[in-house]
Amino acid sequence: MVVDRSYEYPRAELIGAGTLALATGLLISWLFGKESIWWFLPAYIVSYLVYYFTISRFPSLKRKLIHPDELTTEVKEKAVVSFVEQGLHETRDRTGILILISLLSIGFKFWPTAASTPRSLRTPGMKLSPSSLMV
Repeated sequence: MVVDRSYEYPRAELIGAGTLALATGLLISWLFGKESIWWFLPAYIVSYLVYYFTISRFPSLKRKLIHPDELTTEVKEKAVVSFVEQGLHETRDRTGILILISLLSIGFKFWPTAASTPRSLRTPGMKLSPSSLMV
């Protein structure tokens, strides 16, 4: 299964735009307004909007603002949800292998499901469920 992104990551846009706009607003306020709030506020608002839309338009910028652990967690969650929603585990022998390619995280994830685990490695009572897909 190939997806363009596993999650929207709205925090990356908010934190990135807020941090960059804060730095820009402070710099403009210090350079032109002698630390005046009346220079800072318009500079912050305008630069926040510019940075927000710039980050949302360029996935490479957004990817740099997302922690790798968050990327991994969201890709796993998307993989499990998609696997169960699409019914890909409902084969004749109830076996399946989960392969998800997420283009935003530039990652390839491969998880064998509990049903496709060799019988010698299965624990008694092991069943296919969303939690068993998280390997």
